[in-house]
Amino acid sequence: MEYLVYARRFRPRSFDEVVGQEGVVTTLRNAIAQGRVAHAYLFTGPRGVGKTTTARILARALDCERGVSPEPCGECATCREMLDGTSLDLIEMDAASHRRIEDIRDLRSGVFNATARARFRVYIVDEVHMLTTEAFNALLKVLEEPPPHVKFILCTTDPQKIPETVRSRCQRLDFRRVTVPAVMARLRQIASQERLAVTDDALRAIAVHAQGGLRDAEVLLEQLSVYCTGEITAEQVRALTGAIDESKLAGLVEAAAAARAREVLEIADAIMEAGSDPGELAEQLLAHVRSALALAVCGEQSPVVRARGIELDSARRSAAAFSKEELMYAAAILQAARREAKASSQPRVVVELALLRLSRLKELVNLEELASRARELWREPAPARDEVRTTAAGGSPQNRTDATGTAPRPGGLAPQPTEPAEGDAPAPEELPQAPPPPPPGEPLKLKDVAERWKWIVASVTAQSAPVGAFLREGEPVGVEGDSLLVGFSARHAFHRESLSDPRRLEVVETTASKLLGRPVKVRLQARAERQVSRNGTVPGKEPAEAAALKDPGIRRLLEKTGGSVVEVTAGRTRRDAAQGLDEAGSP
Repeated sequence: MEYLVYARRFRPRSFDEVVGQEGVVTTLRNAIAQGRVAHAYLFTGPRGVGKTTTARILARALDCERGVSPEPCGECATCREMLDGTSLDLIEMDAASHRRIEDIRDLRSGVFNATARARFRVYIVDEVHMLTTEAFNALLKVLEEPPPHVKFILCTTDPQKIPETVRSRCQRLDFRRVTVPAVMARLRQIASQERLAVTDDALRAIAVHAQGGLRDAEVLLEQLSVYCTGEITAEQVRALTGAIDESKLAGLVEAAAAARAREVLEIADAIMEAGSDPGELAEQLLAHVRSALALAVCGEQSPVVRARGIELDSARRSAAAFSKEELMYAAAILQAARREAKASSQPRVVVELALLRLSRLKELVNLEELASRARELWREPAPARDEVRTTAAGGSPQNRTDATGTAPRPGGLAPQPTEPAEGDAPAPEELPQAPPPPPPGEPLKLKDVAERWKWIVASVTAQSAPVGAFLREGEPVGVEGDSLLVGFSARHAFHRESLSDPRRLEVVETTASKLLGRPVKVRLQARAERQVSRNGTVPGKEPAEAAALKDPGIRRLLEKTGGSVVEVTAGRTRRDAAQGLDEAGSP
């Protein structure tokens, strides 16, 4: 007798035996019972989840000699012929090898012929997305209006490659991946019939490795039945598949959390020397971190945890080693490493560098800022992209929104705060109370802007550090109606161009309008650089300002800044003169 593999021998023969596709089965059963079976179906889903098997069961349900029924008998001549693959009324075509227009023409030539025995002639086209464009066009008309005795069932793993004109002519049924508990239950039935001794841990390892494909799980179980002489254990599954022990992955995560870099590299080296590929290590470690994060966020009783078949003991260890926020950041690091390892000629170096980053995770990030931002992500939806929330002097840093459109850090984390450079605008909480806005009835004057300029710069910096950095290099040079003119020297042309972005300029205008008590438009312009002569005078300047520049303390400040021009005006963009004198040293 010819030997049949498990995937064929234990193939479902009725809707009751189909595993993990309750929604599809219910739909087809109701359609058959109500006499509302469509002329064309599109079965979509990943490999090995029962698309072709369900199509064959549907064909037998329609053509069973005992009548159209949701449960075919499997004993009549028609059912036996369909089960044996000898029926002339059940035609299966592999579109991967018969994808040309000539093949579809051959199919169409037999569509209008009468059936040989059954009520319906059923065409099952596997991997239909492999057909050429011309073949799809040839199929359109007959697919839309076939003869009453013809049914089409198209199966595919990639529905996006099927033209919309074909999809719109079919009723689409989506097959989902089979859950780990469902795969384990089916494998346990097969093992019982085959008298195989298999541990529950081994069944779970097989189901997880199959990634929702029941056929893949059955093939692996059969391979293990030949590989193992006694009881099938999880260690033997990992040895055959190359999977890494979850306890080793948990130990790797614990060593990284404790910043034991040497131990991290030693564990990784032992795993790779045992035969695991660096990219596979990164991928399995990423899956392990994902499991720990799901356990930490959702809890052990969540369907997210139970459906994945997570090994709880190892996941608990990793969830306790890192916080939720740190696990998010670790997942982002591993995801990048997995992607880079595939394209690198030295994948081991890429993965080892990623592991070293994990071992310094607590040092590389500002945990207080990281935790604050991550808590916001857990509790609140992200604001709209074009939403800009202004912050007044002394406002909360948690309300700041970066309006520059820059990309976020991995895992959606906020950028790390940096130390302010010398000459940066002080934070709003470091400034005294801002002057009240000028009376609304009076026209806006340059003096009013100059008196409030450092508060404007500081408030803009609090909302967006890059925008504040650009604005600090300019100064108010004039007022025209409701427009404020901000001048930039030739050395700061880049800052002026960068600030001209509408989103960045909106931040400045909103802040200036709030502090000046009226709607203000900001216009950026270039201004000529003014030089200081050797005797301390400025050509074309008023005598009072020239006298101020003669002050020895300010002259020393000029020398300290490398000869750059520091203008003593009420609206300058750097720190005020008193603070600058303190930094340079009094005479």
